[in-house]
Amino acid sequence: MPRSTLYAAVAALETAGLVRRDARGTIALTRRWVDMAIARDRHLAAAPASGAAGDADPARVGEAPVPGPVARSFLWNPDLTEVVDCARFARGGPVTIGFSNGSLSNPWRTALVHSVVDAARRHAGRIARLEVRHAEDDAARQAAQLDALVEAGVDILLVSPVDHAGPAAAVRRAAAAGLPIVMVDRTIDDAGAYLVHVGASDTSIGRIPAQWLAERLGGTGSILMLAGARDASPAEQRVRAALEVFHTQAGLDIMDVVHTGWTREGGRRAVEAALAAGGRIDGVWCDSGLQGVGSLDAFAASGVRPIPPHTGGDLNAMYRQAVGLGVDLAAMDYPPSMGRRAIEACLDILAGKRVLRRIEEHSMVVVSQGAETPSIRADRTAEAHVRWDKPGSLILGHGLGEDYDPESFDAEWRAEAIPP
Repeated sequence: MPRSTLYAAVAALETAGLVRRDARGTIALTRRWVDMAIARDRHLAAAPASGAAGDADPARVGEAPVPGPVARSFLWNPDLTEVVDCARFARGGPVTIGFSNGSLSNPWRTALVHSVVDAARRHAGRIARLEVRHAEDDAARQAAQLDALVEAGVDILLVSPVDHAGPAAAVRRAAAAGLPIVMVDRTIDDAGAYLVHVGASDTSIGRIPAQWLAERLGGTGSILMLAGARDASPAEQRVRAALEVFHTQAGLDIMDVVHTGWTREGGRRAVEAALAAGGRIDGVWCDSGLQGVGSLDAFAASGVRPIPPHTGGDLNAMYRQAVGLGVDLAAMDYPPSMGRRAIEACLDILAGKRVLRRIEEHSMVVVSQGAETPSIRADRTAEAHVRWDKPGSLILGHGLGEDYDPESFDAEWRAEAIPP
């Protein structure tokens, strides 16, 4: 096969957990592959004697789904996980879900909406309507849209707020009206106003790459921190977690914490300003590649070499740039697949099930090949994680399948079932 075709096939098998790359040019079967083979053999052994082995229904082989990995923060959390009994919210028949989305201002937000819409399509038999409203980063607009969704008679609200304060009063009004509310990605100040939060561990995403950067620099040097949007709960938590790490190293100097709005332009401007001021930048901590790719743009244009190590994942363009420029990188993607999990949580609540109060998606640790540190080991190298066959706007961790393309995805929801 052409080398690129073989690479794509191996990458797909690795994503499915069927092979692992032990060394450059070497792959091995994983335990999951063996388990699938055992499941198939058991299925064939249990088939009716009149049927030949070749007549077994392949759709039934290993029909019990293999659970995916859980978030590290769930495994390592020293506290008990809170569970919510939702019996009082049980509804019969197809339901209506109102989705209030704070923004479509960057590729990650778009991928989240795509995940929500895709999940609603896959559960179309249980969903009568999915009402989607985009607030365009306007908290007052989002509050009005939330009130309108309540008036429209939705059965549950799925909310990704503009910030942690602006829409809070509208969320409280909806809760007072008896609606169950699920937060996805971001939260509001009033934790008592919503039932469930679906996201990923912002603490891990802030702390683990920060620990890598501190060790990669040997505990000394100047770090420029490029955070996301001001007043957005993920950005605030990630910055706090990273600073906890950096403050343990007396030799590290934090040059500045710049809020970039999770935009490429914001990251580029911040680094251009820092370079123009004449300060030495030994490392750049980014809580996402959405702004990190702008930082790499600025360094590439400046002629500064070597480009200092960076953190920040999510965006395919970030991995492309880092690998192409030979920049050491550590990242944990913030998976938009939380949109799918949020729709599933809504349906579980309206079925009266018991659900976790905090639901977190798993995120891998991605590190450039050869750049691991004593504390931070890679689940996957950046060189294996990047998708050269996809656009730079792709957000990794989307959970929408190998064929997903953000530029061609149809984001209009229609009540039509899609095979799982």
